[in-house]
Amino acid sequence: MEQDGNIQDKFKGAEQRKAVRFMSPEREKDKKLEKSVNRMLLSLSKPIINNPSQVPSSPKDPTNCLKLILDPGGYILLTWNRAFLMSCFIALCIDPLFFFLPFVDNTYPYLCIRTDQHLACVLTILRCMVDMVYLINIIIKFHTAYVDPISEVLGKGELITDPRLIVNRYLRKGFLIDLLGALPSPQVVGAVYYLLAMERQATCWQSQCLADVASQNNQTCNFQYLECRNTGSQDSQNWANNTSVFANCNAATKGISFNFGIFLIALQYGLTTTSLSEKYFYSLWWGFQELR
Repeated sequence: MEQDGNIQDKFKGAEQRKAVRFMSPEREKDKKLEKSVNRMLLSLSKPIINNPSQVPSSPKDPTNCLKLILDPGGYILLTWNRAFLMSCFIALCIDPLFFFLPFVDNTYPYLCIRTDQHLACVLTILRCMVDMVYLINIIIKFHTAYVDPISEVLGKGELITDPRLIVNRYLRKGFLIDLLGALPSPQVVGAVYYLLAMERQATCWQSQCLADVASQNNQTCNFQYLECRNTGSQDSQNWANNTSVFANCNAATKGISFNFGIFLIALQYGLTTTSLSEKYFYSLWWGFQELR
């Protein structure tokens, strides 16, 4: 009986050692697989910023920012593109407002031309902020990777992260357009229409002013009298009380000799003396009418 018990104990020990030898390689494979999966997840959680050869050796290196390359499909760049699109829309609304700075002031005893200084300051500040966004966008594009067109044909879609290739490609394609977009250029036709209407009104005043000088009524007309900053002088007030310039240039009066052309309806409406919102939407409406 004792021999039988010893035989059974030896058989059980051999089975256990065999099981240990059988399980150990599987466990090692599982651990290796788990480590590889963790490394893969860790790499996917980070944006594609640099090639391994381009990773700076020290995080304190001041040239790290110059070596940064962004993934064009990454979350950071997609978020920036949405913000940049919104800034483009804001710029589209701001730029035409510069044309509305001159207006005809009717708060004085006679009409005169004035520039809205408060609006000019506000628009300049807003436009400078938008220009900063445009400048940042240009800098970002110098650090954004792109897909190699040749690899797209082959179906690979290789991402180019070489800074020199990125800079050369952007300078050849897109940089000039982005630079022109950063300039404060007007973009709404209606705002130009308002500015030309103001110019037409001022031209009528100047032509009638010259007619007063050439007439025999001893009127002394000076173009400076048409500016609001000179309305306080005694000479301008005496001229305004005796001149017929404003009556002969009133678009709402029938039978005047001056031809206002396509600006007649706007001047009859009083576009040059209305509020900023009325000027903006009337000019916008006129622009849409011309684009039909």
